[in-house]
Amino acid sequence: MKLKYKDKLRERGLVKREVWVLPENQYLLKQLEFKLRNATMSFSQLKECSTMDVNDLFSQFQVLDPSNGIYSCELVENTDVLELRVVDREDFPIYTTVGDQQILMILPLLNVSEVSEKDRVSLNETMLQMNTMLPLSDFAIVNEQYVLFGALSVKSAFNEIVEEAVTLAGNVESALELFDDLLD
Repeated sequence: MKLKYKDKLRERGLVKREVWVLPENQYLLKQLEFKLRNATMSFSQLKECSTMDVNDLFSQFQVLDPSNGIYSCELVENTDVLELRVVDREDFPIYTTVGDQQILMILPLLNVSEVSEKDRVSLNETMLQMNTMLPLSDFAIVNEQYVLFGALSVKSAFNEIVEEAVTLAGNVESALELFDDLLD
């Protein structure tokens, strides 16, 4: 007699457990289940498994309900970068990368060349002073662009990553107010 799939799992010594997770965490649960079925793991090894790469993050954003604030998520062609767009802030893409230890989100604001040289020192000083006032965001200059950025641990929960993106996009208005008087 053929063994049924569940009987084969029981024969391997596995036990069934019901788990309830948020829809956006289904993919992570499936990965974790596969790893737990095929090896005995210590708690520290389990913590290491909870990190993600850009493809894991992309998969989670694909099943995210737009009511959570993320309008769209696309993989930038030939890169390990996601382009996120937040509801009501679609004109300001957030470029997201996943490194070994951190998830970095960068929201370009404008080119440095759009601010006169005489106003750059004042703007840079103001941005440094504002860094502590913007929740979950900081200013920087990257590739000759003024940007807002936020960073999280790769071990962050997915809802924290969504919160970071939505907050970063929400800080655009405050950031752009700094530039109003200084644009050429």
